[in-house]
Order: sequence, then structure tokens, then C-alpha cells
Amino acid sequence: MEEIKTGLPSSSARVIGDLLSLTSQETVCLLSTSLTLHNKKNGVLSTISSDKALFIMRVILRAEDIFGDRNHLKTWIRTPNITLSNQQPLHLLHFSIGVESVLDSLLRQKYSFVV
Repeated sequence: MEEIKTGLPSSSARVIGDLLSLTSQETVCLLSTSLTLHNKKNGVLSTISSDKALFIMRVILRAEDIFGDRNHLKTWIRTPNITLSNQQPLHLLHFSIGVESVLDSLLRQKYSFVV
């Protein structure tokens, strides 16, 4: 909680962007931050951006656990998914309800059931 309040380092945005193979513009849009801050080496993310970053890291960690492969994650995040109404998981990560839907979809994939 304290890290969110004080703000995660701006390098957190770059890590997320790298893990998901996002462009700088996609990363700043996803985290609701600015390109200027994204490019700063010693900056900190806002409370909202820090919170979003931690939610997205939950998705990344769960996907890596399920897929066991970052390359699979990078492809999966941009592929329309039947459990997400044929939307790309990446497009749902902008809001907490979307993150929860993506986490649920990953859980469904882990146990191989689709509704």
C-alpha cells in the first residue's frame, strides 16, 4: 500500500512494456501516465498509475505461471480470446474490471474449461 501511495518507480512502466512487447505509447496509455514520465529514469508513477501497474503485474505473473513462456504471453495478450467475448486481453487491462476478467480467463485456461 505504501509503495502505491508514494508511487512506483517510472522504470516499472518500462518493465511492463517490455514484458508485454508494448510500444511506449501503448504503455503510457495503459498506465494512464505521460510519455515524459515514462522516459524519465528517476521519476515515480502517480498513485493511479502505480495501482494499475500492480494489477497488470498480477496478470503477467499469472500468465507466465500458466504458459511457462514469455513469448506465449506476448502473443496471447494481443490475440482475441473467446472467454473475453473475442476481445484482446490487452484491451481489457485499462480498467480493474477488465483485469479481473483477464485473470478469470487465465484461470479458465489453466483448468481448461471455457464457458
